[in-house]
Amino acid sequence: VIASGVGEVAKRIIQKAKEYDIALFSNPMLVDSLLKVELDCAIPEELYESVVQVFLWLNSVENNAQMSK
Repeated sequence: VIASGVGEVAKRIIQKAKEYDIALFSNPMLVDSLLKVELDCAIPEELYESVVQVFLWLNSVENNAQMSK
């Protein structure tokens, strides 16, 4: 976990992502779980499956972006 925030901090993180054209993935339950993880700490094993889903989505987004070039 390298960035975390709620409220205004979360809005600024989302705004920065949009500025740099970074795709956004929404999973409120996963967010709630990840907010409990300290910065610079490993993701708990019980969240691995959910995080894998994020990586699969990201891979799909990257593949679609490359195909549109």
